[in-house]
Amino acid sequence: MINFITKPFIWFFKLEAASGLVLLFAAVIALFISNSNFADLYFSTLNNYIFIGINEIGLKLTVIHWINDALMAIFFCLVLLILVLTSSDKYDNWDFPSRRKGNRE
Repeated sequence: MINFITKPFIWFFKLEAASGLVLLFAAVIALFISNSNFADLYFSTLNNYIFIGINEIGLKLTVIHWINDALMAIFFCLVLLILVLTSSDKYDNWDFPSRRKGNRE
């Protein structure tokens, strides 16, 4: 039963274009929500403050700042990981497009 449910998701996320389709879908939903009757709720939710910390010591940022900071941290960690893996000789058996022979453009 679980294979029947998860098989389409596994197939979708093995596609190279899956991340682009998810991003496109999220952008369309955000455009729809921001231009509908839910716009006030949407923007007020993004401007709510979230505090993470103990007592008075911590970070108090809006939801949009938390989203931006988290996404930037994930992006730069992934960039660093790719740079380390492509520059290391230990990972010669990994198939990165820039390291394939004959693909030096």
